[in-house]
Amino acid sequence: MGSVENWTYEEKAWYSTLMREVGIESDGMTQFVQPSGRISEQEAIAIARREIAKGYMVLEDELDRYRVSVDFEIPEAAESGNKQAYWHVRFEAPEDISEDERLFILFPVYIHPDNGSLLWSVQDMLSIPDSGE
Repeated sequence: MGSVENWTYEEKAWYSTLMREVGIESDGMTQFVQPSGRISEQEAIAIARREIAKGYMVLEDELDRYRVSVDFEIPEAAESGNKQAYWHVRFEAPEDISEDERLFILFPVYIHPDNGSLLWSVQDMLSIPDSGE
């Protein structure tokens, strides 16, 4: 079926279901499922763009050069038994952006498919624990 990056949502969900059916433990692993909820893929991308831009205090068009990939999944970090799926939107810097120009190498955002809320806020992900200085 080729690279997983090129699989459809349906193919990814099928594969995750197959792994569970053959007895592979799914806790702590990403589980792909069919998209559902009122937030569309395009809306999830727009929410992620807005929140990342706000967190980095830049205009949204600063993210235009970044590669966007999207999955619909139950996150690896979900608590055992939690089956809530999210849009997983990732922005990845292309190799031609210099280190001093890029905001980040990879930035993932999880968006609730029913209400558009983030699993973890961008501000929380960007915050650095106080070093006591």
